[in-house]
Amino acid sequence: MSVSVSMSDGPGTEAVRRRTAATGGPRLLLVHGLAENDSVWEASAALLPPEYEVWTARLPWSAEGVPDWGTDGDLVGPLARALAAVPGGPQVVVAHSMSADVLLDLVDRESRQGGDALARLGIRGLVLVSPFYRRTAGEFDWDTISHYLNDFHLIMEEGLRVHSGDRLPAELRAAMGERVRDRVGPYGWLRFFELYLRTPQLQTGRVTVPCLVLGARRTSRHRPARAWRWPPRCRTREHSSSPAAGTSR
Repeated sequence: MSVSVSMSDGPGTEAVRRRTAATGGPRLLLVHGLAENDSVWEASAALLPPEYEVWTARLPWSAEGVPDWGTDGDLVGPLARALAAVPGGPQVVVAHSMSADVLLDLVDRESRQGGDALARLGIRGLVLVSPFYRRTAGEFDWDTISHYLNDFHLIMEEGLRVHSGDRLPAELRAAMGERVRDRVGPYGWLRFFELYLRTPQLQTGRVTVPCLVLGARRTSRHRPARAWRWPPRCRTREHSSSPAAGTSR
């Protein structure tokens, strides 16, 4: 089953799509990361119980999204519209990579104004897959910036390697990594990195629902999930491999 709901009249902006015909089970919204699409969830979605009502989101920073999405400084807006577009509202949100950070930013903004975005939207649980996160501002230094700027194509290439396995020759994967980097562009990179820089200020203790943080166990730049500062409601798990957890940090 595939039913799409668009939230904009513009081309390639935001939409949610229902992936299963099941009713009666939890409603899940699966949210892709930077320069990805719905296919990132195919292997994981196949493992879900058949009674789950599964939706996926397509956001402006998808692989097929709006080329100049990075010129808009507000990434929370598109995600908020996607959450509101799921009929009945998602009960569980699973967000990958940069989108996990956008989700945390949305929750943080509203909590600072005295609200509770999770309660307002009816969200009962979160799964954050490989979020970009640093505990303190002191963990960001010039080497960090150099890595994420000059090696950004390698981060994109790593995502391709995880999702495609050995199906792509190394040279083709490297060329595709550079192409994805160029499609994200300088403005897209800035939106990503400024979001990352704000993570030490996130008040994660205000997450009011159970959440699970999944992270990859490899790569020297990755911060182990168990070392992150998360509220008591959040449990952390590390995996040596995961269909949607392979992004360098």
